[in-house]
Amino acid sequence: MSQTGRTLDMGPNGGWEYQTPFTNAGLDCADVYGDNFIGPLGDSKYAGETSCAYDYTKAAYLDVDQERTSTLINYTYNLSDDIELTARAYWASNKTTDISAPIPGKIKFTDAMPAYTTAEGLDLRAVPEGGSMKYRFDTAGNRVRETTDNIYDFLLALDGITDSFDWNTSVSYNKYDVFKWGTGYQLIGATTDLVGAWNEDTNSFEGWDPRDPNSETPAGATANSDARLTSSALEIDGGLSFELFELAGGSTGLYVGASYREEKLDSQVDALDEAGLIDGGSGGAGGSGERDVKAVFMEMAFPVLDNLELNIAARYDEYSDFGGTFNPQVSVRYNVLEPLLIRASWGTGFRAPTLEDLNQSTSVGYSNVTNYLKCYQDGLGIDGCDIKDNIPVSIGRNENLGPEESESYNLGIVWDITDNFNMSVDYWSLETEGLIGSLNNSEITQTQAELWQMTDAAGQPRPDVSVIYPGTSISQNGAGKLTAMDNVLQNIGLSERQGVDTKFASTFETEMGDFKLGLAWSHYIKYTDSSPEGGVQTISRNWSGTEDYPDDRVNFTANYLVGDHSLFYQADYIDHQSTTDENEDGSSYQIDSVVYHTLSYTYNMPWNNSVSAGVNNLTDEDPRFDISGEYDRGTYDIIGRSYWVSFTQAF
Repeated sequence: MSQTGRTLDMGPNGGWEYQTPFTNAGLDCADVYGDNFIGPLGDSKYAGETSCAYDYTKAAYLDVDQERTSTLINYTYNLSDDIELTARAYWASNKTTDISAPIPGKIKFTDAMPAYTTAEGLDLRAVPEGGSMKYRFDTAGNRVRETTDNIYDFLLALDGITDSFDWNTSVSYNKYDVFKWGTGYQLIGATTDLVGAWNEDTNSFEGWDPRDPNSETPAGATANSDARLTSSALEIDGGLSFELFELAGGSTGLYVGASYREEKLDSQVDALDEAGLIDGGSGGAGGSGERDVKAVFMEMAFPVLDNLELNIAARYDEYSDFGGTFNPQVSVRYNVLEPLLIRASWGTGFRAPTLEDLNQSTSVGYSNVTNYLKCYQDGLGIDGCDIKDNIPVSIGRNENLGPEESESYNLGIVWDITDNFNMSVDYWSLETEGLIGSLNNSEITQTQAELWQMTDAAGQPRPDVSVIYPGTSISQNGAGKLTAMDNVLQNIGLSERQGVDTKFASTFETEMGDFKLGLAWSHYIKYTDSSPEGGVQTISRNWSGTEDYPDDRVNFTANYLVGDHSLFYQADYIDHQSTTDENEDGSSYQIDSVVYHTLSYTYNMPWNNSVSAGVNNLTDEDPRFDISGEYDRGTYDIIGRSYWVSFTQAF
């Protein structure tokens, strides 16, 4: 629910109060503006205020229309007995249509808006000069974002052998193009100019009055929001492998290699978006950037004994915009018995911010933000503040982002129980520092309030929150309400994840055909992260098993093969999750578990080709919703049941 429905802001001459646009005692907001509007609502934190809120969940579409087309060509050819050529070309095109609730916007009144009664009997509330109106543009329809993206990926590689060493080299190029065409957005400022005025001569209001649902919205209040992005990467790499010396278990092998990569990004938005004149669009300018990355790497395998192998690997990357980073890895494999293997590994990792992270345009969205500033100013205290304001939040790029760095280790066993049945169990841990993301919006207001509290106690000037979080800012009106916020991508903390992965696989050969069964179970033991609280990094609780972090995921596969025919079934289980929200009876709210089913059939034809057909999400499962009626797009299938057909030809 959002306050940006039909709500007047009385401005500086009206005490910055929020009020409904009408004063009829017998009417509610739904009667006047439609079923998606809620109210009049009061606010205990702002005494005497009322508003017409908007339930955007009723207008948003859960499903996204999507069309996918792809082609893959893979070619191998032996140029000689010692050299093999590989060529690959891949193209994919995706078209999606995403329908969102009507744009929330704001209309400023340069002149006072008089009180009067419309022909339909609606008593409109007066607005002083300088006031404004939070206005949901449902009169212009929903926002529609059509996206077309194309992916191109090409590879040319040579692999060869000599009497002294093996070698490989390759050149790859990939390109990603995306064009977004959006309709139903607000042209900032145009709505102010389109508002009518009271005519003293005719003693009536002439032109558009946004308070009146029967006053037609004139053309020119909305605009498109269009964007285009192109990113590309060209990479050249190669390497040599040698046998160096003998150990008890065999020859020690060494592989050394090097690579060079160029990355480019060009992101553009339309002129109105670039000028910041489209409310709810991309906002701000597009961006462009480029970098090159040079790398050298090596790997050595030491067969210490017949049943013991030590592997050492290392990589050094030199980024043109981040400098160098060195990351080693060590692994051990030990066959305790012929069918039983113990394996362990340790290593570090590095991920530089993408060019999109560093150069992408600003995005704007409305969010409920805790107003710690108002609580502090009113003497209510910062801890336990429950005043929330619904405001536009701009999340922008940060050219000073640092990299993400990680450390991981793994310990596991692989057991071939019989010739037809095997299993593996692995315990793993991953700790990542410098995670790239945006701050919690309420963290920004809390930090600002605590800065005020600290400097007020010391009798010093109040600093801005940007001294703690560069690039952030907060806007308030004269009544202390939040009106806008700027947020940026930052390296905001660390995460620690631990889990166990278990896999079982079996094969059965019968007179009726072959059966291949697989079962994979992933269990989270620990999922913690750190986030700033009042400017201080604080380690979270263990999120494993809570909302968006299911404890368990299970994947079951069954493949039946007979002759040229293959029937495949897959089930994916996502565990339930608990939340800190409570039901009306005080019990913990539970997000239900879900199982997705996939079924496909393949026929291998006699000319090195095959045809396949299948259905994903066979039972058309919906996402599992939280207590607010929302869901995590990264966890659940949002497409629903879908059908597909593919053809493969090998030459």
